[in-house]
Amino acid sequence: MNEIIIKRPVVDFYNRSFEKFLVILCCLLVVALFEVCGVEIRSMPKTLFIIVFMGSTFLLSWVLLKILKLPKRNYLTISDDSIVVNDKRKQWSVRFDEVESFECEKVTIWLFTMYTGEMNVHFNDDNDYVKMIDADGLTMKPQPLCDLLNERLNSYKEKA
Repeated sequence: MNEIIIKRPVVDFYNRSFEKFLVILCCLLVVALFEVCGVEIRSMPKTLFIIVFMGSTFLLSWVLLKILKLPKRNYLTISDDSIVVNDKRKQWSVRFDEVESFECEKVTIWLFTMYTGEMNVHFNDDNDYVKMIDADGLTMKPQPLCDLLNERLNSYKEKA
């Protein structure tokens, strides 16, 4: 079998706590740009200044946020004998020889059973150790991904 790489279709998560700082920085950059271009801010009509200032600040903030939100790397790489998970800026791997099964986490509310975006990895040790893989936002839904991983796990165990 060959290696499968499953990516996030949208941007990777990033820290939102610096967005206010980024907008303030963009305001300062726009004012500096006005000064460099020789635009007399004091002589501009107030409404024109507000429209130009707000529009250019919004545009600059939007461009910078798009650059910061670029995806960093692949999220999940499945090979014949292991998977490599890039989980929130750290990378860890799971070898199939230490795994018992993969299953999607279910939540039951009243009579409804829903699958969450988490996937449980059950290991072969005596401690019933379970590790979580965040499968939310991938190009593949969690249940088909879980089926694929169990299929790879079974084929690995048959070869061994």
